[in-house]
Parts: sequence; C-alpha cells; structure tokens
Amino acid sequence: MTKKDLKSLIIPMLYVIIVVMLVSSIYFMQRILQREDIRNQSGFIYGRDILSKDITPVIANPDDEDLIIKPYINDDVKIVKYFYDEKADITKQQQSLIFHEDTYIQNSGVDYGGAKNFDIVASLGGVVTNIEEDNLLGNIIEIKHTNDLVTIYQSLSEVKVKIGDTVTKGQVIGKSGPSNIDKELEDHLHFEMYYKGQVVDPEKFIGKNKNELE
Repeated sequence: MTKKDLKSLIIPMLYVIIVVMLVSSIYFMQRILQREDIRNQSGFIYGRDILSKDITPVIANPDDEDLIIKPYINDDVKIVKYFYDEKADITKQQQSLIFHEDTYIQNSGVDYGGAKNFDIVASLGGVVTNIEEDNLLGNIIEIKHTNDLVTIYQSLSEVKVKIGDTVTKGQVIGKSGPSNIDKELEDHLHFEMYYKGQVVDPEKFIGKNKNELE
C-alpha cells in the first residue's frame, strides 16, 4: 500500500471518529439534561446535593408537652441539697440530710438555690390539687399530672396559682423563698416528686417523657 493510499484512508477515518465523538457528546448531554429535569420534577435529591448543603441534625423536641423539665429557668440556680438515696455513697448521703432541732432528717426531695427570689415553674402540665401555708415548710403547691405523677413545690415566698387551676409546663407558679426547716439554705426551692404513690428522686425523672417512666 502506497503512502497516497494510506493518506486516503486516514482522512475518512478521522471524519468518522469526529462524528462518533460529536454524536456521543450530544447523547450524554441529553441524558444529563433529562436527569436534571426528572430531579426537578420529582424533588429527588442526590447525595452530592445533600453533602453540599448545611445539615441540621434531628433532635428530641424540648417543647414536647410530655417532657419533664426542671422547676426553674434561672441559669444561676443549682442543686444545694440532694435527694436522699440509700444506695448513694456516704458523701452524697451526708449532702442529703436536713438537720432540724438536733435531728437529722433524710431529704425527700431536691433543693435548688443560688439565686434570690427566682421564678418557680411547673415541671409538667397538670392540675393544682393543693396549696398550703406551712410555718415550717413555707408555702406549698401540689400539682397532679397524668400517668400517676405528682410534683410538690415547697419553700415558696409567693404563690401565683390557686387550687383547681390547670397549669402548663413551664408556667410560673410561684417564687422561691426561705423555710424554717432548713434555714441554712436561705432562699431556695424544695422540690418533691411522687410516682405511683412513691417518693422518687426528681433528678432521675427530669428530661424524661412522662409516658416512658418505669
């Protein structure tokens, strides 16, 4: 085969290759456009689109009406006396005793303090079933919730609800204050919780859903 013959074959082959490449490019461009149309119409999101955007993690809703919250909203408030637990270590038990009239009493709730005259809120929605003014314990509010749960708020200087009121979770029901049974705590809240008639450590229930209690 001569060079002239070879040249005559190469030129047509080049044309064929160019045409094939052009047709292939057009075909793939059509496929891409079709895929974009389908995605836009169906709302389907590809993985690369997800990775290219900020993602907000899904978390439990703190506004869930069945979620038990702390009975205060002031960030300066902290635990000043713990619930007495027979299974706790000696140090923790010593921090859970009330000394009154030369007698040590096991704390049946949790005491919160650290701020002056702070707002007390309902830890869960319910009905106010009792209000008392006690010389030893201070003003007391009792709220009954569904699922055999009762919360009691003691050592209040002010009461902002009355018996029979239906309260919502987070609603301000009173103000903290002193009590005569534990004067060393000064301004504070004594908070008790009863589940199915038994006193329980409130700190173990706070943050839980009332329908998932054990």
